Amino acid sequence: EGQRLRCDVNRSKSDRSIWTLPSGDMRNVALVGDSLAGQRYNAMRCLLHFSGRLLRGAHTSTLPSWAKAYPAELQGIRVKKPACMEVLSPGYKLSSICLVAAGAGMAGGSRVAEVLTYLRDHRGPLPDAIFVNEGVWFRGSRGDRELDYIKAIKRDVVEDLRARGVNVFWVETMAQHFATPFGTYKGGWYFKGNIRSCVPISDKSWVLTRNAQVNELLQAMNVTVIPALLESIDLHSKHLESKTRHPLLRNAVDCTHFCEPSALMQRIAATALQATS
Repeated sequence: EGQRLRCDVNRSKSDRSIWTLPSGDMRNVALVGDSLAGQRYNAMRCLLHFSGRLLRGAHTSTLPSWAKAYPAELQGIRVKKPACMEVLSPGYKLSSICLVAAGAGMAGGSRVAEVLTYLRDHRGPLPDAIFVNEGVWFRGSRGDRELDYIKAIKRDVVEDLRARGVNVFWVETMAQHFATPFGTYKGGWYFKGNIRSCVPISDKSWVLTRNAQVNELLQAMNVTVIPALLESIDLHSKHLESKTRHPLLRNAVDCTHFCEPSALMQRIAATALQATS
């Protein structure tokens, strides 16, 4: 996966300024969302590694109980098991970071709302912080169901989680830069055709208005929003495009995913990790 996304060749390998994290114990974190959540998972692992934490794949015996008990289906949809890493802080306190697939327009993931409900209903220990995202597949495409999926997140579920010491954060939907008015594309995360590069968004006002609508809904549910749209809205040249083997195999241009490592992904990951302290 890292090789798939590694195309930011202009950043010096010796530049560690974006890898800094405050010292202290790491908390248990779950990222719930689509492939952009997967990118933040990669970015968090890089940040933790370069801040002196030891990481290793979680063994079955050391998986968090909620991840170990994660069902094969949610609401009749087959889902993937969470991927988890153990994190050993300098003080030898063991914690975890897990990725749960959800919110994508493909097999292997349910809706974010259903994952949050599962976690609320789990009787064992839960993550200290849950970072969710759901929107890039549905914003201005696939029937534009983004707001419907946001409304499916129930305030009582969020409040029940908070009462158990779990903070729920929303990471804003990052900008896409396909050659469409809003940068979105109904065909998926890549485009096959004669356009071989990502382009600036021609109608930012629609994207900004939609993002504000989403944030208003989430804030009414007492969900903390982590900014990501403005960070990404002008970075049309920072996507994978056709720079790596993954889109090249499809003869396609990827204007959804961003290069890794990159200052953009690390800043968002650092903001998320700092929010748990």
